[in-house]
Amino acid sequence: MTEELTAQVVSAHANGLCRAEDHAQEYLQLFPELGDELASLFELAAEVKRVLAPAHPAPAFRGELHRELIQTAEHRLAEPLPSRPAWQGVMLGVAALGSALSVAGLVGYLLALRRARSHPITPA
Repeated sequence: MTEELTAQVVSAHANGLCRAEDHAQEYLQLFPELGDELASLFELAAEVKRVLAPAHPAPAFRGELHRELIQTAEHRLAEPLPSRPAWQGVMLGVAALGSALSVAGLVGYLLALRRARSHPITPA
């Protein structure tokens, strides 16, 4: 329960940091039994928030990236799909034949068993 509670409190704190709200002291007062662990996690979250500022690329970069991604996607769609080697087709056929023979053998066995039960062998 402690790990789950810690995760929930740290998540709530991180959400607050994203909204430029730091409620670390309130959480520490609400959960004194988690104080040391929460304090270090809150410090880490605040440091990560300071270091990881959102990137705002230049419009020219975004436009070029968009064009390159579209061009790459069109190129991949234009490439023919790789053909399956002939031996794979043969193996698929052999596997299908083996499956069919297995089912036929099972049906034959069940029919023979049924026939044997309906005509019991009696000693002479």
